[in-house]
Amino acid sequence: MLILQRLYHYLPVLGCFLSNYLPVLACFLRHHLPVLGCFYTVILVKILGSLGYITEISD
Repeated sequence: MLILQRLYHYLPVLGCFLSNYLPVLACFLRHHLPVLGCFYTVILVKILGSLGYITEISD
């Protein structure tokens, strides 16, 4: 419950931060997304697979 209260407290700050840095981040992602997307997808699949969330894909 404390985490939710803290998150609610920082939500305006996070919103301000996101509204300022989202265009920069979007521009960065648009240029680097093909490489990063592949990289992070592999890592995410490995992490989820090791946690046991992905069982159908692993053969």
